[in-house]
Amino acid sequence: MEVEYNISEDDYVKSAKLGAAATRKQFVWLGIIGFALLVLGLFGPDSMKIIGYLGFVGGILGYFVTVNLICPWQAKKNYRNYKTIQQRLKLELTEGGFTIRAESGLSDVKWEHLLKWRENKDIILVFFAPKMYYLVPKRVSDAGFDVEVFRHLLREKLGPQT
Repeated sequence: MEVEYNISEDDYVKSAKLGAAATRKQFVWLGIIGFALLVLGLFGPDSMKIIGYLGFVGGILGYFVTVNLICPWQAKKNYRNYKTIQQRLKLELTEGGFTIRAESGLSDVKWEHLLKWRENKDIILVFFAPKMYYLVPKRVSDAGFDVEVFRHLLREKLGPQT
């Protein structure tokens, strides 16, 4: 199975937001820390209450500002300067993984070299390092690429999404 596509600025921004979003495990830790700060604000000594409240509110605001404002702004800027990402790509599923070809090079990706994957309604990210990934827009299904088969292989080879 093979498909050709381009990564748009919108795809790139969506991938940056998804890549920056907390995983389930990170959300659990953020929840525990947030709860502890809230308890400190409500029941702690008077000298510590402001720290608890400010930490709780600042953490929530900081997370959402980072993911929804700073990350998209930075991604747009990076996309405009990153000419390689704007090249036409060809994605092909192979026996041991997948291949991505572009004018500037070839990536022959083996399943065992990948760490994890995640998706939203528009894109799939396949991580080869903790914060580095291949981006596959789900709209490639319009060009005949079977996204469900790809997702099945990702689940089978890498486990559930993070």
